[in-house]
Amino acid sequence: MPNLIKSDQFFNTHHDEVQLLELDKNKVAYFTTPYAEINQDSIGYFHDPDNQTTILLLADGMGGHSEGEKASKAVIQGILNELKSAKEVGPIASIIEAIDAVHKKIQRNWDDAGTTLSVAEVGEKTVRFYSIGDSPALLLSSTGEVLYQSNLHSPKDFALKSGLFAEKTIMQKEQDHFVSNVVGLDDYFVEVSPSLKISKGDVVMIASDGMFSKNFTYEFVLPNGNFEETLSAMLEQTALKSNKRHEELFDDTSFLFFQR
Repeated sequence: MPNLIKSDQFFNTHHDEVQLLELDKNKVAYFTTPYAEINQDSIGYFHDPDNQTTILLLADGMGGHSEGEKASKAVIQGILNELKSAKEVGPIASIIEAIDAVHKKIQRNWDDAGTTLSVAEVGEKTVRFYSIGDSPALLLSSTGEVLYQSNLHSPKDFALKSGLFAEKTIMQKEQDHFVSNVVGLDDYFVEVSPSLKISKGDVVMIASDGMFSKNFTYEFVLPNGNFEETLSAMLEQTALKSNKRHEELFDDTSFLFFQR
């Protein structure tokens, strides 16, 4: 008899502290909170014990747009529904098909809406990332070495990668919050990473840009410890600083954290 699939989703949610979850032998931490009254970030997860697959999802609705929260909710909900109903197709096809369906829904219903998307598909020995926009996805070693970092689809990050501007110059520009690629944009695209090896102790993290907006190097030092020690050390190096919400956040702030 097949094991039960576990999944959940969080829309316009205000967490006061980081939430912990056990999925078979693995632990996941997650958190989402608004900067103001409405949280335009949405998060979710999907765990299939039979295929030993855990999928983490995060969407950041376009800031300043009245329908951003609806767009981020729609893409998380759409992917989870597709994964549940099309299990035999496989996660890659399900994720891509669901994104395209939600893209068309956003364009049809909400003229001024859009959302980023960051997805981590964690298997028994590998992880694959799907990225749209500037919500970072990371694979770190047990000591914090960056093994993979998603490309961020924003003018500031394209400029940094091209070498046109120094980091300090980019940080001073008002365009810091602009995004070049979102679900709902006519020419949006999905950047899919290679299948990456994940070893014991490695960390997978996806986040909204509120976690790292002023951190351009994504350099971390982790203690090579247990889950709680690693999570605590990671959070100290982000805008969140600890496992509790504080009042100095500068944007809606969300993340999902997985350690093998």
